[in-house]
Amino acid sequence: MEKIPIIQIKKRKILKKTEEKKTKYIHIDEILPNTETHQKVYVEDLDGIEKNKPNLDIYQKIAERHNELWIDQGPRTIGDVVDTVMTGAKHVTIRKNLFPEEEIPNLRNIIESKIYILIDHKQLKNKQHTFYTTTEDIDGLVLSISKKDIETDFKTSEQIKNICRKYKVYVREAENIHYWEKIGATGLLINIHIK
Repeated sequence: MEKIPIIQIKKRKILKKTEEKKTKYIHIDEILPNTETHQKVYVEDLDGIEKNKPNLDIYQKIAERHNELWIDQGPRTIGDVVDTVMTGAKHVTIRKNLFPEEEIPNLRNIIESKIYILIDHKQLKNKQHTFYTTTEDIDGLVLSISKKDIETDFKTSEQIKNICRKYKVYVREAENIHYWEKIGATGLLINIHIK
């Protein structure tokens, strides 16, 4: 199972959780020399997702150290996706609540990067997770849900297993690794350790 580190950005800085579960903000230039070089890294830009202010310049700095960028910045338009790809993103995450569903087929004609749809626990709970069945124009899914979220509903559990057979599925839960392997997930997105 593939394990991809997550770098979270907020307030134009890298988020770091301390052992006391407090949040620290570190400037990108302070931490990049101290991080391991990974083939692939998942960048979650909370400024882009929450405020529609993506940190495109920071992606470029991260791209200097990591070969394969996977960006989740909450694009709202095709132009946002193109801007993200221009920074070096080989994979782009689309969030259903931010990006118009009818525009996804158009992305395939414009970009060569891999396209992933994020499904979170709120969409799962509200039964709003049928988005992926409407198009063949995606490469996979990112599940921001836990084992507990899935196991509360047998139908959902079976759907997730079927999804794992059809698509590449990456999960944002470092716990229950054996469960996700058994279900057929392709990989895990895990928090990066910053020294």
